[in-house]
Amino acid sequence: MNYRRISLFACAWLMLFLTSCKKGVQPLDNVLKGELSVKVNPYDKSPLTAEVSLISDKKGTTSYTVLGSIPVSHNFSTSAYNHNIPIVGLYPDTENKVSIEYKVSETEIYVDTLIITTDPLPEFIPDIEVVKADRSRMEDGFHLVEQLIANNGKFLTFTLMYDDNGDIRWMMDMSSFGQITYTSYRLKNGNWLYLSWIDMYEVNDLGKVVSKEQMWNYAGDHDLMELENGNILMGGSKKDAFIVRPQGRFNSRFDFVVEWDRRQNKGVKEWDLRKVLDVDRTVYPADYSLDFNSDWYHINSVDVDEKDGSLLISGRNQGVLKVDANNNLKYILAPHKGWNRAGFDGNGMDLKPYLLTAVDAQGNAYPSSVQQGTSGVDDFEWPTGQHSATFLDNGNILLFDNGLM
Repeated sequence: MNYRRISLFACAWLMLFLTSCKKGVQPLDNVLKGELSVKVNPYDKSPLTAEVSLISDKKGTTSYTVLGSIPVSHNFSTSAYNHNIPIVGLYPDTENKVSIEYKVSETEIYVDTLIITTDPLPEFIPDIEVVKADRSRMEDGFHLVEQLIANNGKFLTFTLMYDDNGDIRWMMDMSSFGQITYTSYRLKNGNWLYLSWIDMYEVNDLGKVVSKEQMWNYAGDHDLMELENGNILMGGSKKDAFIVRPQGRFNSRFDFVVEWDRRQNKGVKEWDLRKVLDVDRTVYPADYSLDFNSDWYHINSVDVDEKDGSLLISGRNQGVLKVDANNNLKYILAPHKGWNRAGFDGNGMDLKPYLLTAVDAQGNAYPSSVQQGTSGVDDFEWPTGQHSATFLDNGNILLFDNGLM
């Protein structure tokens, strides 16, 4: 049994506190038909969650609070007789105190406090130390981290959320899929969307796979987002795409952006990055062990400007570019070294006019060696191997620079 109930009398002070001394508070048992049930990690993917199921004689709404140094509470507005309450935010390896409230009316409320026991997390999940937390510059809520564990040449995905104290309060274990599942993205309906090449999984907080869709003609990679129209924008690959380099012809990958309509289960728009970039450009040494022929660009993030539909796209092996909604190139943010002509075979437009010029705080251009990316200065160097390029509300761009060069 992974839960138990605290005596009503032993916890009278606690329930009075939780319910703000509301009139008409009664034990939860008084409104139940039969026993409530608790299942920890109900779908074997989310070990810091539980599902509390109960049936009542009276129609009502439910809410819960996971007690602790940073409590987690949620109210459910649906009024019904039968309830399956998803409990999120449990502490690992802990006897968690969870308050359950059943509300029939403002003057008729039933409460109980459960002890829900969780197991320790796997040893490879890190302990998190919060070095600094400036809450004046932080949004409310938990912090999302995607952890990949190497396993015999494949990566297994574990998505974590930790609180401001560094305590892990939620984890999604996607290792059962046997390979990497990209980018845990929170949908508008509260579920999560994961990509595993041609497969797209929608998963709820408890780890239940709500739907599985299989894409044809495309494969997703690294990054995705939900558009206002409900479609999914993602970086990825297109079946049978290829490039022609001096070394020969190569099937290419990770060089498309796709808008995927989940209702019709098909791609409705694509941005072919071969048309606006130099597929022959190679800037990293061969001993980086990267496949620069097929994986010449390696898209790793995409963001959209809702004002005009333009895209900001990051490719680990080349740089950052902006294109409009019709795939017209606006600019390239990257070292100037090695850029020539666009096109899958290198016979497209000249790309040099699209290269941004790096300037100092006074607007003066840096020397040629800085523009080329062969040297840097104290206050500037080009991002290389970057990820997560994002439009900011103030018009600037935020990205993570891996600094590979």
